[in-house]
Amino acid sequence: MAIFKNYYHILGVEQFADPETVKAAFRKLARQHHPDLNAGNALAEEKFKEINEAYEVLGNPDKRAMHDATLKAMQGLGAGKTAASKKPQASTPPKGKASPPPTANQKARPEPPPEPPKNKSKSADDGKAGGKSANIPINELFESFLKKGFSDGGPKKAADEGVFRQKKDGPKAAGPEKPQRGEDVVVKTAITPVEASEGVVKTVNVQHNEICRRCAGTGKVSGSVCSACNGEKILVRLKKIDVRIPAGVKNGSKVRVAKEGGRGAGGAENGDLFLQIEISYDPSLRIEGLDVYGEVALAVTDAALGTEVEVPTLNGPVKMTVPAGTQTGKVFRLKERGVQSGQNKGDHFVTVVVIIPENLSSREKELYQELARLRPERPTLKKPRL
Repeated sequence: MAIFKNYYHILGVEQFADPETVKAAFRKLARQHHPDLNAGNALAEEKFKEINEAYEVLGNPDKRAMHDATLKAMQGLGAGKTAASKKPQASTPPKGKASPPPTANQKARPEPPPEPPKNKSKSADDGKAGGKSANIPINELFESFLKKGFSDGGPKKAADEGVFRQKKDGPKAAGPEKPQRGEDVVVKTAITPVEASEGVVKTVNVQHNEICRRCAGTGKVSGSVCSACNGEKILVRLKKIDVRIPAGVKNGSKVRVAKEGGRGAGGAENGDLFLQIEISYDPSLRIEGLDVYGEVALAVTDAALGTEVEVPTLNGPVKMTVPAGTQTGKVFRLKERGVQSGQNKGDHFVTVVVIIPENLSSREKELYQELARLRPERPTLKKPRL
């Protein structure tokens, strides 16, 4: 048979205490009896379960209302029994029960009233009424309570003075944490133009702040600084998320990942994660339509003898062969190394710039002078193509 428990007593607070008092008492007892701090202590473990059960009821508005109404009903029944005990024995007996006729002595001397409780507040808090404990079977409690309500004035009066009165003028129940949607998180993500045109999967690290469970968000455990959060009350978690960026994304646009943002409060949904796209490429490149334009610097010797150079492109560096005798201003074409749009893809054009050395050493000057003697003719401009 279920026994009614006064959860205010379990948490060590006054009856019908306000929600903040209840919450503070629960946190204090939870830290004190937490299994992590009382390894192997069966009594502490049992106490921890009991205070969690108490807060599960008193921290829920509906459950608390039922608990308070039951508690008030018990006190009401106790008061009724006390009043009944004050009546003379000659009062009308309950229906269905025979009462022997009172003797002459009984008629002349009424029953003395019962001794009042020594501590009224303690009697109420302990749930005692008329010398009986608060551990009244729940079925008997409600049966007596309902009988009292109907006999004294019908269902309406029973409702006004019983369970339903709690919602009208009783102490306000502890409301749950107000639901609040988590904040949206924006992360800047750099991609290349090729990745933007073809699509890519990027791995991003998202930071989540969570209330420290070890200290219940107080920053302390048993009076000492919480070792889990170092007294900061929150823990920072990093979560890796793979995000697919669709093909054709534009610079500055945002890619949304639902419910991967800030944590919601009070059961509300999380915020969203947004990847803000930044299309980056080598600043030496110039994009015109689908085509890309850039330059490459060559030493005089490389231009004369030929070489292989690395050329920056939208999709990273590419090796390009420069033939011997290449002149400054020469343009090379890298086919389909430009920007892609659908089935179309542009080209990458590279202009050669031959760099003349400065601050020659004595030996270098001698070599250049020797070269001049070997090639005495003066260079001429080639006829431009029309």
